[in-house]
Amino acid sequence: MDRKELESYRSKRAEIRELKEKIRIEVDANLWGHYAERLEELEACCKAVDNFVEGIRDSLTRRIFRMTYIDGLTQREVGRAVNLDHSRISRKITEYLQMEEGGQNACITDKKEVVRYDA
Repeated sequence: MDRKELESYRSKRAEIRELKEKIRIEVDANLWGHYAERLEELEACCKAVDNFVEGIRDSLTRRIFRMTYIDGLTQREVGRAVNLDHSRISRKITEYLQMEEGGQNACITDKKEVVRYDA
């Protein structure tokens, strides 16, 4: 998952709502089929983002990603919600995405050890 995919989530959700309305009122079978195909693609992309965010094991990181990319809050708003400076929100997102690029996810256990596993 990359930042571009995460940032396009809310626009794709909006397009899904628009296409569902078009499908509801569309009578032209050719257009209906095109809309339905595009709707399926968009829903798959959004589901991948949802799964990625909900698959983040660290609660704080998961909350930050959810508020930023799913709920559309600014980093300043997210920072206020989780009691961190907005610059720390940005760093936490960047660090997590860089870690993900390496194909690894991480979680700090109750024993304060870092456990890495494939995402």
